[in-house]
Amino acid sequence: MDGVRTVTVFTDAMARLVGHEVDHLYGALYTARMRKGIQPISVTE
Repeated sequence: MDGVRTVTVFTDAMARLVGHEVDHLYGALYTARMRKGIQPISVTE
């Protein structure tokens, strides 16, 4: 907000979560990262 760039290092589950949210900023869904032939697990499962 003040124009100063900040670098933050995330690890483990937080790194995965932050990466997931950054993907959303670029319009990507997690299914875009899945290997071909793999289906996501349904919510009901």
